[in-house]
Amino acid sequence: MLPISDPGKARIHAVPGRSRAVRRGLSPRSGRSRRTALTCALAGILTACSGDSPTGVVAPPAAPPVPQPASLSVAAGDAQIGPPGAPLDQAPSVRVTDGEGAGVSGLVVTFTVVRGGGSVSRPTVSTDAEGRASAGVWTLGDEQGAQELRAAVQGVGSVVFRATARPGRAATLAILRGDGQTAVAGAPVAVRPAVTVLDSQSTPLAGVTVTFRVVGGAGSVTGGSAITDGSGAAEVGGWTLGSVTGANRLEAAVDGLPAISFEATAVAGAPAAISAVAGEGQTAPAGAQVPVRPAVRVVDAAGNPVSGVLVTFAVTAGGGHASGPTQSTGTDGRATVGGWTLGGAPGANALEATAAGSGIAANPVSFSATATSSGGSGGSGGGSGFDIEVRFNAGSSPTAAQRDAFEDAESRWEQVVTGDLPSVPVDRPAGTCTSSDPIAGTIDDLVIFVTLETIDGPGGVLGTAGPCMVRSGSKLPLAGMMRFDTADLAALEANGLLGEVVLHEMGHVLGVGTLWKTMGLLADPAAAGGLDPHFTGVAAIAAFDAIGGSGHGGQKVPVEDTGGSGTRDAHWRESVFDKEIMTGWIDPGSNPLSLVTIQSLADMGYDVDTGEAQSVGLTISPSVVPRGEPGPGAIQLTDDLWRGPIETVGPTGRPGPTIPG
Repeated sequence: MLPISDPGKARIHAVPGRSRAVRRGLSPRSGRSRRTALTCALAGILTACSGDSPTGVVAPPAAPPVPQPASLSVAAGDAQIGPPGAPLDQAPSVRVTDGEGAGVSGLVVTFTVVRGGGSVSRPTVSTDAEGRASAGVWTLGDEQGAQELRAAVQGVGSVVFRATARPGRAATLAILRGDGQTAVAGAPVAVRPAVTVLDSQSTPLAGVTVTFRVVGGAGSVTGGSAITDGSGAAEVGGWTLGSVTGANRLEAAVDGLPAISFEATAVAGAPAAISAVAGEGQTAPAGAQVPVRPAVRVVDAAGNPVSGVLVTFAVTAGGGHASGPTQSTGTDGRATVGGWTLGGAPGANALEATAAGSGIAANPVSFSATATSSGGSGGSGGGSGFDIEVRFNAGSSPTAAQRDAFEDAESRWEQVVTGDLPSVPVDRPAGTCTSSDPIAGTIDDLVIFVTLETIDGPGGVLGTAGPCMVRSGSKLPLAGMMRFDTADLAALEANGLLGEVVLHEMGHVLGVGTLWKTMGLLADPAAAGGLDPHFTGVAAIAAFDAIGGSGHGGQKVPVEDTGGSGTRDAHWRESVFDKEIMTGWIDPGSNPLSLVTIQSLADMGYDVDTGEAQSVGLTISPSVVPRGEPGPGAIQLTDDLWRGPIETVGPTGRPGPTIPG
């Protein structure tokens, strides 16, 4: 404040640059001027106090003006390119400046995606000291093409950032739909195969060429070259499977990537035709079965075998009857009647096979046969030679390879056993000897009922077999059963052992191992505590000596003494006979049928041909030989003997005493 020395007389200190009158004291001007000066002095205010007098107080300098924002501009991050759905490399940023180009701080900038979708990590941010603000990470939307981001400052304006969402290079080709289908052979699949093409960021790529081509099954495609759409998907125009049943494969390929494959299975279509494949035009004695069971084959329009078709066989002329009259076609399209017994009088006979369904060409099929008055050579049997008839029970549908294995085994044993056995008339209900149908008619010489079913899963019991009816006098089999686990059949077939196993089990039906005890040909059985079980037939012993067993120190012929109740006492001893077909183990490769096995059948009462014997190597020791380990890859035929009771049947078909199992 200005100092006051006398309340009555104000004294104003001189201000540099003012008049001398002011320096000397108050101006002689009016009282208003004097009062004004005094008031200013008392208030200590140095601004706006000069009144209208040239003698006043000088005002201090004014405060600097606040900068005013003048413009908003893009600082960085415009015109970028990146994959759809992926973050861009550079963060979008702006700068706010005043009229002189200086940055303006503290202003709120709002970033908003206005085209293409996507997002930013910092949608609202304030400018820094240099007037800059960044949106952080700009992640593009999933759509390809132009995308835009707007930055705005209220009262200043806005700018737009532009980017282009452009796919990267194809990195992944994947199945979208249409794999693993099933369709009728020669027909298109229901779902057209499609793929997806992605880049390294798993972003779908549009505009990529995908080529589809058939690589298995001889089918065809339409629209084999397709372009991926906005979702990265491409679809073949159509895929028609090959005309043959089985596996089909379609390949999809994109340049620079590994091809991928679609799998489909062609199955048979509806039954279209039926034809006879076996058993037409035969001749057999009146009242006897024809030697070849009539069989038909059902196919679709493309000639593929159709499985699961019910075929009914019915006698239409000559009397007689059909056993197992209703059969289902197997995977080979075949259905075989259980048996056809001709009428009791000589003359023409006829059998008709009718497939279920409509529109089947040549349906039904007729078979003719002639019944003769001759009963065949010797008169006691049903024909010359030894005949085995295999009947598959209902529900058992063997593949072509499985059916061949049974036919081969049947043929092999018919070569070994040559003599005809007395025919026996039989009339038994369904279920007898595991048969799914009644057993009615004359049996000559042996009928075997085969069941293919689940037993205990893979690797356990492969099958069981044995006789279930024998002739009352000779005790030679009249009927038998064979049962196989379907879980093991495919593996046996793949390993090349199916035929060997079927041959082995059919030997048990003939009585090898299963009738030795009944016929008194097994001595010192292991099951009863014996230490050296052996077969006592003289013909087999002579054969054993003849093929190199004369030096064997134990009893002859050595029978298996270990391996469990289903192996011991019923097979030749593995440590001596090794690969012989009737040991308790089946070896990879050849399992010869030896002279010992053939002559053991002779000891049982069969007429045999020893010329059918195959060479087998024996392991001979002067002492009793315990069971050695089987060779590599050998399969033990665990518990393969049928343990049911055996019915004896008289010459007229009358039941006799039952042999306990």
